[in-house]
Amino acid sequence: MTTNSPNTSDSSQEVIKPGYVRVSTILAAYQDFSHIDPEVLARKCVIGTEVHSAIESHFKKEFCPISSGAKEYMGAFKSALNGEFGDYNPKLLEQRMYSLELKTTGKIDMLAETEEGRVLVDYKTSAKVNLPVWSLQMAMYGLLLAHNEVFEVREAKVLHLKKKGKYSLISIPLTSELNDLAHSAVKLYFHFNPQK
Repeated sequence: MTTNSPNTSDSSQEVIKPGYVRVSTILAAYQDFSHIDPEVLARKCVIGTEVHSAIESHFKKEFCPISSGAKEYMGAFKSALNGEFGDYNPKLLEQRMYSLELKTTGKIDMLAETEEGRVLVDYKTSAKVNLPVWSLQMAMYGLLLAHNEVFEVREAKVLHLKKKGKYSLISIPLTSELNDLAHSAVKLYFHFNPQK
């Protein structure tokens, strides 16, 4: 299992503030990618980063060149825009947030305004759904938003982009039980990884 170092991201080399831990680093303890060839995993990470950039560029009405591997997922994104995701109005895109209280950081893919209210959105290009980890991630992102007094959100959606133009929009209610679980995951991480 590989994890990001606390200060840089493998995909973008983005430097984060000292003393903060990425949500993805905390969640790494609950995911096992050891069965996947490291080269395949690295290529998949590059494609995922390309897809995130292309979606951000779409909403900003900017041009973004993408590889043929990412094009399949962008076809799914276009299908989602023509479906239930088409009414989502982005308020935040690819925004890094920090929680002083939790000493964590994460990059919010999208905070959108919908007919039902504000919704936290994350894009996934993984082959399989991992609802337990994704739910925990969305709860941690919801806490980041709340700690930054941006918006309180009660629901998250995962836009799971698949090959051949297919997608699913998975709803995750951000309940108090899920928030408690997110707090516990952060505490467990720092228990086993004390900061110097």
